[in-house]
Amino acid sequence: MHDSNAATSACAAPELPRPTWQPMPGIEIERHHWGAYLTGTREAIQAHPDCPAGMFDGEGAALKVQRTVKGADGWMAVVTRTGRRYRFCLDATPEQRDELRAQCERAEKVGKELRRAERQIAELSASAAAFRQEAIEMFGGYAGLIKMIAEGRFVSIGGGYQLSEDAIESVVNHLWGIHAVFETGPVVFDEQVRQEQIGRFMQPVRAADPSFSDMLGKLTAGAVGQDD
Repeated sequence: MHDSNAATSACAAPELPRPTWQPMPGIEIERHHWGAYLTGTREAIQAHPDCPAGMFDGEGAALKVQRTVKGADGWMAVVTRTGRRYRFCLDATPEQRDELRAQCERAEKVGKELRRAERQIAELSASAAAFRQEAIEMFGGYAGLIKMIAEGRFVSIGGGYQLSEDAIESVVNHLWGIHAVFETGPVVFDEQVRQEQIGRFMQPVRAADPSFSDMLGKLTAGAVGQDD
């Protein structure tokens, strides 16, 4: 943020305000662990309480690219121009930096947990048809395992033993029967169960930032249908 090559005010060092980063119309605030940038038009920056008097003094038709004002206590304010947009930064106090650092760390932790919860929620069946298809696919894996056990090919319990051919055939027939139930059986939906699952997924996000709220509804918005 401090640029030794930037032009420094030649007048007596002013008393700079302490940053508030107050939201205002026409101002975009970009927070970092060390402070924040305020971005907007020249008029919007000048109207902000963080902007010291005289920050734009001396600018006429030929606008400077960057200007730094050093305060009487050594603190600095820097404004940078890109086209008609200005980016302004005022030194933060050590206490403010500590708080910003804590906010950034908390936001990073919340973001990590939120992304994990979003992945888990996305894996929940979105409809009765999706549930049916996913259940059939999962059952296929278990059915193969059960058939292996019946045939004595599951190493930990085989040891040369297996069901008789008739028994194996009966197992296979039962498996096909269960498969048919998954394909044709009625599917019902329990909203309470779904919300309980989502609540478990979201708990680490709430723990990461107790003030975190309103996101659950946004994540879970959408219709959960039944078979046509």
